[in-house]
Amino acid sequence: LCSHIIMGFATIGDDYRVNLNSIGGHEALTSFAELRKQKPSLKLMISVGGRGDDKNFKDMVYNESNRQRFIESMQWVVNNFQLQGMDFDWEVPEVFDTVKLVDLIEDMSDEFRRNPGYPLIFSVALPATIPVDLKRYYVRNITKSVDFINLKTYGLHTYQWYRPFVDHNSPLFPRAGELPVLNKLNLASSANLWARLGIPKSKIMVGIPTFGLSWVLVNPSQWKVGSLATRRGKHGNGFLSFAEVCALLKDGAQREYDAESKVPYLHKKKLWVSYDDQESVALKAKWIMDNGYGGTMTSSLNSDDWQGNCGNGTFPLQKAIVLQGYDSSAQGFEFHY
Repeated sequence: LCSHIIMGFATIGDDYRVNLNSIGGHEALTSFAELRKQKPSLKLMISVGGRGDDKNFKDMVYNESNRQRFIESMQWVVNNFQLQGMDFDWEVPEVFDTVKLVDLIEDMSDEFRRNPGYPLIFSVALPATIPVDLKRYYVRNITKSVDFINLKTYGLHTYQWYRPFVDHNSPLFPRAGELPVLNKLNLASSANLWARLGIPKSKIMVGIPTFGLSWVLVNPSQWKVGSLATRRGKHGNGFLSFAEVCALLKDGAQREYDAESKVPYLHKKKLWVSYDDQESVALKAKWIMDNGYGGTMTSSLNSDDWQGNCGNGTFPLQKAIVLQGYDSSAQGFEFHY
């Protein structure tokens, strides 16, 4: 089902080395590496991620010695567990952090390409919207330093006190009449914006979510996209797996479909959920391939229906994405998780 699987997220420890505790430590990585016995062509990677305002991250990025310590520890982890590479997924909130992050990416790329035995794969995850301080110069430097980019085209609309409206987690297209800023918050616009900024389409893996996001409606009779909400849903802090979405539908939730954005949503009493199903992920995969992008990045296999509770077998969303790729005879198209 995948050409690459990325395990996340490791963090940065107080000593500025990679901390594996958040992903289950050495035992979990050892088990993860066993997947290649089932499919030797599979590329296994580890992702380091977190918030840009994390003190350890800042201290590591800003100091050249700390940066080198982190890179060496990352290289050791990848080689020791016989992985094929790493992904860097960090939220960068400040202008100066972006500059330093580019320095880190360039340093890490140099080390990974000099890796004894074989060059390591190096990718970065980028947000759907382009940070105001991310100039073309930095984009060019990032592009030449990485093998591919995972574009996080999901979480585009979440409940915020200043935006208390229900909207889609990952719309494929904008809706007619959306405000100039909001009409960029969709998969197609985001991918095209990054491509226009200078990233080769072949290096962009466009993100497709398997999870849903929930809101609590002010009025259950007003459930259309853009209706008022009071807060995010209680369960999972507003996050639902696809299996949980299926359970809601089986329990009487009403499915709706946005013909403009090409994604479904559901409502039940005051609960409102944006999600993707087999139809919507297949449409996204087709658009990504038809427009010449390098592949898809699924976020994540964990939130797909991996137990088959929905009645469509295991991993129905990932299978719909991959099946679309095979049906379209895409050559060199990659399916990442």
